[in-house]
Amino acid sequence: MPLTSVHHRRLRFYWEHGGRGNAHSDGIDLDLEGARLIERCDKSYGTFYRATEAGVQAIVAEKARIAGRRAPHDTLASRVAERLRAEGRVTWENIEFVIPGHGQAVRPDVYSLMCTKNEGRLAPTVHEVKVSRSDFLADLANPDKRGGYQKLAGRLIYVAPAGVIEPGEVPEGCGLVEERSSGQFVTVKRARSHKVDLPPVVFMNLILKRGEFRPI
Repeated sequence: MPLTSVHHRRLRFYWEHGGRGNAHSDGIDLDLEGARLIERCDKSYGTFYRATEAGVQAIVAEKARIAGRRAPHDTLASRVAERLRAEGRVTWENIEFVIPGHGQAVRPDVYSLMCTKNEGRLAPTVHEVKVSRSDFLADLANPDKRGGYQKLAGRLIYVAPAGVIEPGEVPEGCGLVEERSSGQFVTVKRARSHKVDLPPVVFMNLILKRGEFRPI
């Protein structure tokens, strides 16, 4: 039986809870138990499920599949970060922020600041990597995500292989950079910059999750 994303989430839930996951007793549990990926544990204080050895192997295989699917995206993000460091910026890849006062969590592909002690020249910037049309179109349909980024950065720039994004599709104020060949980036549309005052909690997040830079 092919497992859906719902099956995988449920299986991982039981594995993470180490046998303390309350049984849902629905069709998902039935599928997983039938495939011998989970086993029922009847105790005096209730019924629980835990992942079997086969279930653990299924989790490992799914993790590898997701990593393989994300590899082109992540390697492009790493090349973007390397280019930014060469330009004198400090970079953070896939760092999570919680927007102060909103509770919204965002995770830009590459976040960067200029390597400077002058607060006015930090130029916080988000680079969002898109390696497929579907990924970009999903982003277009999520203005709240862009709004979250724009509270953290004065510029939001999309980065994609040539031909994935048309310049006219890029949201107002955002920029577009194309990778024409590996590590060769061309600015197709410049982002409009706006002033951002980063609160202390954002700086603390950046300190705790140390960025990468080239020593001057």
